[in-house]
Amino acid sequence: MTNHPAVKIQNLSFTYEDEVTRALNGVNLSIEKGEFVLLVGPSGCGKSTLCLTLNGIIPHHLRGTIEGSIEVLGQNVLESSTSQLAREVQVVFQNPDEQLTSLYVEDEVAFGPENLRLPSKDVGQRVEEALDFTQLSELRSRVVYDLSGGQKQRLAIAAALAMRPRLLVMDAPTSNLDPQGVKDMMDVILKLRKLENVTTIIVEHNVDDLINLVDRLLVMNNQGRILMDGNPREILVHGIELESELGIWIPETTELYFAARQSLGAELNEAAPWLTISEAIKGLSRLSSLRAPKSDTDIYTNDKKVLEVNGLCYSYTDGKKVLDDISFQIGEGEFVALVGQNGSGKTTLALNLISILRPSRGSIYLEGRDTKRRSTYDVCRHIAYVFQYPDHQFVEDSVSKEMAMALGNSDASLIESELRKLGLQGSMNRYPYNLSLGEKRRLSVRLMTLAEPNIILLDEPTYGQDRRRCYDLMQEMNRLNAKGTTVVFITHNMRLVAEFANHVIALKDGKVVYDGDKHPFFSDRKILNELALDQTPAMKVATGLFGTPCLLSVSEFNHAMKSAKAVIDN
Repeated sequence: MTNHPAVKIQNLSFTYEDEVTRALNGVNLSIEKGEFVLLVGPSGCGKSTLCLTLNGIIPHHLRGTIEGSIEVLGQNVLESSTSQLAREVQVVFQNPDEQLTSLYVEDEVAFGPENLRLPSKDVGQRVEEALDFTQLSELRSRVVYDLSGGQKQRLAIAAALAMRPRLLVMDAPTSNLDPQGVKDMMDVILKLRKLENVTTIIVEHNVDDLINLVDRLLVMNNQGRILMDGNPREILVHGIELESELGIWIPETTELYFAARQSLGAELNEAAPWLTISEAIKGLSRLSSLRAPKSDTDIYTNDKKVLEVNGLCYSYTDGKKVLDDISFQIGEGEFVALVGQNGSGKTTLALNLISILRPSRGSIYLEGRDTKRRSTYDVCRHIAYVFQYPDHQFVEDSVSKEMAMALGNSDASLIESELRKLGLQGSMNRYPYNLSLGEKRRLSVRLMTLAEPNIILLDEPTYGQDRRRCYDLMQEMNRLNAKGTTVVFITHNMRLVAEFANHVIALKDGKVVYDGDKHPFFSDRKILNELALDQTPAMKVATGLFGTPCLLSVSEFNHAMKSAKAVIDN
């Protein structure tokens, strides 16, 4: 019997129907059975497209022009139906809502095995195993739409595992999860790692927790090609190139390594990049002149308050209270991070702030005026809101029409110029919903910031973004903030909170549990544990070196290392 690799792709190219540019371009790839592979690359480079070729959705359901060959577990994908492939190949999508089919958790997990026409006893056994594996047994009777984002993601994995696949593909499984959801997901991935018979491919921007678990790292470029393929540590030797040329995320500990090497040069005396927190602590501890900086806990304040929330409560029509006696103030020109677990009430609060929802009790004053006496249209003239899911923002049937409406100008050259800034050149006539997740997010943010509003409220603005696009977006927020715009962003990305925010508001179960400066926030283990949040790798390195997260980000570390180098030179 021939021992086929799990995946064998030769000269694969694919162009979507009605598109001109290839999404995949001459891809060659071989993955052995039992391998654990991490796939990274810039937003829109073809990662999700490659995933969808492995179970036959491309080209059998998403049409286009395909060249080359794809074999999965010995099956020719181009000649096999998706139902045939589904017996051995399972793909977990970026957005779990797109693949949930049943009303109840238990039924969702049973759906696949039942369609294999297995005996009910066997179906029940598979359901039990999958629910136990993903820690969902206690939620078996819950309605799937009442689950948090992290629970839905685990449910999608449970449904896939119930099929007992030999190849499991997960497309950005942590992209919309809070830190606790990410931890839960990592527990599942660690368990999967021990199942050596399951070949696993993970597409992910969030690489810090994964990089030390995988056998191989694949790097795609913007031309839809696989540029690098090999051992993670060997590939991360090229970390500067990965960041600067491809604009992708690398582990924060590896960023610290390159920052240290740039500041300290030969003194560092380490050739291999750091992948773990312990490696970074060990490497930096050799630098005796590196000192903890003086703490700076002065929060940005401005006597002119643009938002004042007093005793805000909100309950849905079924009586479920989501927001409970919330009060806070935001001054003009602040840069505020609104954080908390999935389901803590962040998005509901945002919708109350822009008057799409109205408080059950309490008040909201926008620039000194009670929003109860103002129309939603009037409120939204002063607060630009970027929705959590970009699809909710689009109203036109082409990218150019969306941009023309935002610009108030249909000049083609002006529209093309704006799209070029977003990396969307050539997308004038594309249907907005056909853009990649990252492309949708960049477009939705730009549509709302063109007018340079007084206040901008962004719900997960960096969702699905590579590093370059993420920082481009946040630097644009910095630019607007420097001109006086108040920025409030909802996020699960603690790296961005550490680097950009000056004010943190944290919610738990619909209540404000923290409102203040970011430095004491990240130093308070009790509040972080209560919120199921965590310090970033850079903060953990600082804690290991100094006993406190006095350096919150790589940029702060870089500044401290340059100061230490100056002391040595003198």
